[in-house]
This record gives sequence, structure tokens and C-alpha cells, in this order.
Amino acid sequence: MKTLLIVFGLCVLSTIGEALTDEDQRTSYGTKEGANAAIVKFYRGLGDDSAIVIDNSAFVEKTLDGLKYLAAKAYVTHTVEGQTHQEVRGFVLDETTGWMSCISEEAFNGFLSTGDRNYLTRQPNLDPNAGISQPQPQLREGPQSQPTPASSLSPAAFVELLNNASDRYDWGTITRYTADGRVDYYGRHNASNAWIRQDMLNDSHTYRSSHTTIDWSTLRAWSDGSLNYASVREWTSVTEYSGKYHHAHAVWTVGYDRDTYQIYLLELKVIN
Repeated sequence: MKTLLIVFGLCVLSTIGEALTDEDQRTSYGTKEGANAAIVKFYRGLGDDSAIVIDNSAFVEKTLDGLKYLAAKAYVTHTVEGQTHQEVRGFVLDETTGWMSCISEEAFNGFLSTGDRNYLTRQPNLDPNAGISQPQPQLREGPQSQPTPASSLSPAAFVELLNNASDRYDWGTITRYTADGRVDYYGRHNASNAWIRQDMLNDSHTYRSSHTTIDWSTLRAWSDGSLNYASVREWTSVTEYSGKYHHAHAVWTVGYDRDTYQIYLLELKVIN
């Protein structure tokens, strides 16, 4: 996310499970006993003492859409308001971040079939009926529409398109235009589209909302060689799921090929 990288430092996904950096721990997930311990620890970490894991599978490694996960199922008993419920839950560990998602069996099977992260909940939902009669929460994973033709975009329209995509954590739109492996992305040189995607996904798990207001009277557009540049002043505010609020006043600059609109520079300089 453009503002958070510069103002608040590199965004780190809030982890619910343990980070998968210890090889012995990672290996233990491949056994039923190790998986059971991880799932029980997961529930206890949420303060849910009523959850009883009756049976479970081991975690198995899955590579979906270029990202690595560990996945397992568990048969769990919950006591909610004096009523006991039993169901199968799916557990997905993101190997890159260690973040765990607890979802319904239906959503779990859908995720494994498609790799679509829309099936993953932002925060684990302990409602035993979640995912059965209610739709799954939708992560801001990217647009469904086709990209706007480059020839129809003015500098202002391009800035607005990218700004709206950033506010929605819409990595799909951003990476349609970024030069894969050759873009200076808010201080990270030669960032790949895969890195940008993961960074924006991380932000979508950390921040509940983001809103940017652009001062269009400050819009500047110029050319240098084969690149066009556009910059604006903007005010950005974000709210974490924890309730913490951040805001910044900054100058945002995008540098892109004048013919293809492929982005080679995204830069943010904080004013105050």
C-alpha cells in the first residue's frame, strides 16, 4: 500500500499462528499430533476454551496461484450459549506470513479447488454456522473488470484509477500496469508484481479501511524521455482492525511509459 510503506514502515501481516521459520516446527505440522497441537493453540490464543478438537488431519503443503500454504481439516466441538455444535473446519496456514485462517469445510474445499483467497476470512470466525448459511467475507483481491485502455487515460484519470485501486488494496489493477521486476515501488527497487501483490494482501489483513483525498489543484504532469510523470498532493487516512488510526499528508508521484502506461515509479514523500 502506497502510504503505509513510507509513513508507517513495511506493513507486517498480523499473525495468528506461529511464523513458519523453524524447520522442526514446520515438520511437526506434517503429523496429526503436531497439527492437533497447532490447532488447539490457535483456539486458545483466541480465548476460546470451549473448542475441543475431536480429530484432525495433518497439515499438507499446497501451492496455489504461486503462493504456498499448509492445509488441514479438523472435527471440532463448540459450546455456544449452552448449546453444543460439532462440525468440520478447514485450517489454512500462509507459509509466507504464518497467518492462519479458520473457515467452513465448504469454503476450505472451494479455496483448495481455486486458490481464491476470497474464501479466507480476515479474522478467524468461531461461529459454528459460519460459511453454511452466510456468504464468505470478501477480501479486496482485485477487480473483475478489464483494464482501461491506455489510450483513453489522461494523467488525472490514471492517477485517480491507481489511487482508487490502492484504497481498495486492489493489487490486480496495480500489477496490470507495473513493470514486473523493474518498478521502484515506494522505495523498493526492482519490485516484482508477486512482491507487490503479497504486500497489498498483507495490508488488506492489517487495515480495515483506507481513504485518500487528492488535492487536484496540485496536479502536475511532465515528460522526461520516454516516461510521463504525474504528481499530486494527497491526504491519506487508514484504520487498523485493532482500531489504531494513522494519517499523512504527502506528495504522490507515478512515472509511466507514455505509450504503454507501464509503471516504472511509484513514490510517496511525506509533507507532514
